[in-house]
Amino acid sequence: MSDLSVIIADDHDLFRMGVRALVQQTEGLTLQAEAADGTELQAALKEYAPDLLILDHDMPGMSGLEVVTSIRRTSREVILLVITGMESAQLMLDFKQLGVNGLILKSDPTDTVKDALNAIVAGDDYYSSSVTSLLHAENPLAVLSSRERLVLRHIAKGLTNKHIAAAMGLSPKTIDNHRTRLMAKLDLHNTAEVVRFALDAGLD
Repeated sequence: MSDLSVIIADDHDLFRMGVRALVQQTEGLTLQAEAADGTELQAALKEYAPDLLILDHDMPGMSGLEVVTSIRRTSREVILLVITGMESAQLMLDFKQLGVNGLILKSDPTDTVKDALNAIVAGDDYYSSSVTSLLHAENPLAVLSSRERLVLRHIAKGLTNKHIAAAMGLSPKTIDNHRTRLMAKLDLHNTAEVVRFALDAGLD
C-alpha cells in the first residue's frame, strides 16, 4: 500500500517543524507540502490534493473550521487531523460534527501526535483523551461514533451482541469491540451501567 500524502498547515514555524519531524518519522506517511496561512493552504490543496491534512485551527486567513467545512462540502476522502490550542468543548463538538478524523490539543504530550499519526496510518480515527474529556463535558454522547451510538441504542433495548450484529450486518466480534470502546469512552463498567446511561440519555 502506498504512503499517505500529507500537508501540514500551521502558522507557528517551530510547531510546524515539530509536526514535520513526526510525519517524516512515521512509516506510511510522505510529506508533500506545508502552509503557514489560509492562502498558502488553499494553493497547496489545489496543487497536491493530499490524503491527509494536519491542520491548526487558529490560522491567519482562514480558520480551521472554515477549512474543514469547505473540504467536507466536496470530499469525505481527505483525512483531517486538527491540532488546536483552543480548549473549547463547543469547538471540539463542531469539529466532530463536521467529520474530522482526529482532534488533538497543542497542550497534549508529543507522544499523542505520534499515536494519532500511527492510528491514522492504520485507518482509525483518533481523539486525544483531553479532547474526549472536553466532548464528554459538553455532551456525553458526542464522544461516540455514529456506529457506537447505534450499538448503545441496541444495548438499551436489551439485545445481545449476536442480535445487534445481525441487526447491523456486522460480526459479533466487531460489536463486542464497539461495546468495549463505548464503555471506555463513557467510563461505564458493566451492562447495567450501559443500559442506565442509555435510558438516561433517551436512547431507549
